[in-house]
Amino acid sequence: MSKMKRFVSEIFVEPEKWGLRGDPLFWEYLKNHYADIEAPYPIEKFHSEILLIFQDFTGSPLEKGERYFVSEYAGVHTGMSSGQLDGSFWVDTAIPLLLNRLKKLNDECILLRKL
Repeated sequence: MSKMKRFVSEIFVEPEKWGLRGDPLFWEYLKNHYADIEAPYPIEKFHSEILLIFQDFTGSPLEKGERYFVSEYAGVHTGMSSGQLDGSFWVDTAIPLLLNRLKKLNDECILLRKL
């Protein structure tokens, strides 16, 4: 029986609320980055990669309470926070949400392979 492939990008269903105007753009970038990466995928590796990608984009490590300007995102959505990422959103909301979703996806993949 053929098993359907699952991809890490499936976990990037948009959250109800965002931090700043650049956050949805970074979220979309990550979704595209993981579009061809099959699940299950190591949670620790995923977490480390998100932090590295964030630092590559912003030039600084991710920290709660910080705002990060990404020039490529400026002007896409106008407003005071145009081009900015919210460190608190990523630390408190986005990353925990993605890690939980990845765990669930991994569990589903493992269960399907046993069937």
